[in-house]
Amino acid sequence: MKARLLLPVLLATIASAGLASAQYKGGNEQPPAKQSAPADSTDASGHDAQTGRPETAEKVAPKITLTEEQAKSWIAKPVFSSDGKELGEVAAFKRSANNTVLEMHVLGTGETHVGVTPVQFKLENDRVVLTLTADQAKALPKVKKTLRKY
Repeated sequence: MKARLLLPVLLATIASAGLASAQYKGGNEQPPAKQSAPADSTDASGHDAQTGRPETAEKVAPKITLTEEQAKSWIAKPVFSSDGKELGEVAAFKRSANNTVLEMHVLGTGETHVGVTPVQFKLENDRVVLTLTADQAKALPKVKKTLRKY
């Protein structure tokens, strides 16, 4: 009785193995290469498809640290949008006790201050470039001028 039950299972296993090997016969032929995922895609488990790291709801902010002297040197430097428009100048930095930048204030036209977080800007040579377009930057909420200049 057991032999009768095992025989169909054994035959099915052999048949499927033979079918799989028959698909790749022909000498040097290799199985199709796995295509890489688009750079901004995630897999079903919520992980980045290319790096395998867990996908977060918001990109991790780069850690920017500035000493008091370095922060002072950035005051009045021009601030540009990601689409190349000059928006204003650096007005102030909010820093933690260990010099990590928490926020930067931009002084725009009409003496308007807006706050941006480190994920929203890059310090580049003699200018600051936002990761936002000019239109997105104009939509940022206004902040009070309560920060020290550095």
